[in-house]
Amino acid sequence: MIKVYTDGSYKHGLVGYGYMIFDGVELVAKSVTVRRPQTSLKNVEGEILAVLAAFRKLKELYLNLQGDTVIIACDLEECKRIYQGLNEKEENDHVSDEERNFFSKCRESAKEIVSSLNCRVSFETVKGHEHPTHNQLDSAIFKIINKRAVIQNNFQELRSAPNSQNKSDFAYIPSHIFSIHEYEYLKEVFTLLRNTDNCWRVCDIEAVIAESGIKYDKAKSLLDRPLEILLDDSVRYGVLEKIDDKYRASDIKDFFYREIKNVTPQTVHNPSDNERKNSVYVQGYKNFIVNILSKNQKALSAEEIEQITVEKNQVWQSEKSKEKLTFVQLLDVLVKEGRIKKISKNGKSYYRFSQN
Repeated sequence: MIKVYTDGSYKHGLVGYGYMIFDGVELVAKSVTVRRPQTSLKNVEGEILAVLAAFRKLKELYLNLQGDTVIIACDLEECKRIYQGLNEKEENDHVSDEERNFFSKCRESAKEIVSSLNCRVSFETVKGHEHPTHNQLDSAIFKIINKRAVIQNNFQELRSAPNSQNKSDFAYIPSHIFSIHEYEYLKEVFTLLRNTDNCWRVCDIEAVIAESGIKYDKAKSLLDRPLEILLDDSVRYGVLEKIDDKYRASDIKDFFYREIKNVTPQTVHNPSDNERKNSVYVQGYKNFIVNILSKNQKALSAEEIEQITVEKNQVWQSEKSKEKLTFVQLLDVLVKEGRIKKISKNGKSYYRFSQN
C-alpha cells in the first residue's frame, strides 16, 4: 500500500503545494512547489495541484503498480469530489468557466495517469493542523512561500527605486534557462508590448504574434514550460513587467541572449533523453522491488523475487542501467542503499524489506 499526504496553501499572492509519498513506512518522495496562481481559487488551487503532482511522481517512480492501492490523505474534502468527478453538477451551478476548465484539466490528467499506473485510488480526509505528517508538509510549504515572497518583494523594491543603481538600460537572459527559440519569441513579445505601450493578457499576445506566422513551441523550451510560465520567467530577468494577469514591456532599451559556458566542459556530461528515461526506469524498478519485499513477511531468494517480477510482467532490463547490472547486482545495490536487507541461511542469500 502507498500513502500520499498532500497539501496546498495560498499566501502573499503565491500558491504553494506539495506531497509526501510513503511506500509502507518508508518515505520515498517529498516535493514542494511555489508559483503564481493560475485561477482565483487560492488555496483550493494548491490542494488540487498537489494531488496531480503526486500522481505524476508516482508514475515516474513505479511505472505500473499492478493493482496496488494508493491512499491520498488531504485536508480538503473537495479534492475527492473533484478527482472522482462527483461534483460536476455543482460545478455547472457554482463555478466560473475558468475554474471549471481548471478542474476538468486536472481531473482528466489524473485519470490518464491512474489508468496507466494500474492502481486503485482512495481518499482519506485528515484534520488540518492535527496530523503530524500533514503538519510537517504544511510547514515546509509555508516556509518556502515566505522565503519566495521576501525575494520577490526585494526584487520589486530594487527595480522601482527611482535612483536605484540596479536599474539598467538593458536586460540579459541566460542560455542555461532560455533556449534560442524562447529568446526569439520573447523578442517578438517585447517589441509588440513596447510599440503598443499597453498591458496584454497571454492569450492576446499569443494570438497577435501568431498572425505574423510566429508560434511558441513548448517542445523547444529548455524547461518544457507553457507560454505563461515563459513570460513569468522573463519578468524575473527584467524583460517584462506583470500587473495582475497582464504583461507590459519593461523600461529598458533592449535585452540580449547571454551564453553561459561551463568552466570545465570536459568534465560535464549532459545526459541524453534516452539516458534520462533509463535513469527513471532504474529508479522506478528499484522501488518496484522494495514494494514486492514490503508485502512479503518472509525473506525471499533472488530467484523467488525474480519469479514474482516475471508473473507481474515486469522483468528487469539490465541494458537500461548504466552499469548493465544483473538482477542480483541490482538487489545488492538496494542493500547498500539500506532499502532492503540481505541475510544468509544454509549458505544461500535471501532478501527482505528493511524497516529502517
